[in-house]
Amino acid sequence: MAVTVENQLFTKERVRIGTSAFTGILSPLSKAFFMVMGQFANMKQLATYIISNLTADVVVEDEACTLYAVWLKKQATATDAFFKIFNDAANDATDTDARLGIPLLVSGEEHFWCAPNGVPMAAGIVAGSYTAFTGSNGTTPSTSGDGPNGVIVYGA
Repeated sequence: MAVTVENQLFTKERVRIGTSAFTGILSPLSKAFFMVMGQFANMKQLATYIISNLTADVVVEDEACTLYAVWLKKQATATDAFFKIFNDAANDATDTDARLGIPLLVSGEEHFWCAPNGVPMAAGIVAGSYTAFTGSNGTTPSTSGDGPNGVIVYGA
């Protein structure tokens, strides 16, 4: 199955909706990201994946793609969460497939990460949240209520 992409304007609106509960600091960062993508990336076609209470081993895309941005907000919990993106089409079973890790250590904490040129994901994208930085599937997955909410933006 091919990566299903859409116009950046639709992606921008999905990100706005997906991050509506976040505080104001992410709004200017989002605007800057889409300005760069629109002016310097020739309005690439993008796809979005909305994260809600992320745990482990969530397949975002099972085809080769490019990762561009991640918006995250930790839920109101004291349990540490470590968000990770894996270059895999099916699972997060291999630590060496990890391509991005973002610690969420404070209740309600927000993060934004972007790579305007993108990070190639040859196999696909699997996302997960763990209670330890070295986590992967079956080791230390976050339980329901401890994982973050947010949005992942990627393209073909």
